[in-house]
Amino acid sequence: MFKPQPVTKRFYDGLDEGRFVALKCTSCGHVHFPPLPTCGECGSFDLEWTEVSGSVTVTDAIDLNPALANSDFKPYAPYHIGEATLEEGPEINTIVLGLKEKDYEKIRSMMPMPGKLMTIQHDGFKTVAVQLDQTGEQ
Repeated sequence: MFKPQPVTKRFYDGLDEGRFVALKCTSCGHVHFPPLPTCGECGSFDLEWTEVSGSVTVTDAIDLNPALANSDFKPYAPYHIGEATLEEGPEINTIVLGLKEKDYEKIRSMMPMPGKLMTIQHDGFKTVAVQLDQTGEQ
């Protein structure tokens, strides 16, 4: 029988504790980050909590039109909107930090690049962003 889980609360509690938690389907193995109450791959309700490593591969970063920029994220500027794949498999849309405007075209042409999940403050609570790791650039 289906037993609802407080998915959102557990996810944000994890962020407050400095942990990134996801739900893993025990039927097909798919990892959901952020977590979902049912498996989006096979529809199973059989999910278990798991902690993800925080390692990601940033696959894209989009230069944001200043008119579309969210003023709540001004302290984190410059930032971009991008896509990343967690080491455990899930693909996410996220805020990408650590990419300077002057290096934008060069770094974007080098993607995919490694990154790390991090938390940032937004509207009184923590949310997820990705810090681009440019130490491996050549």
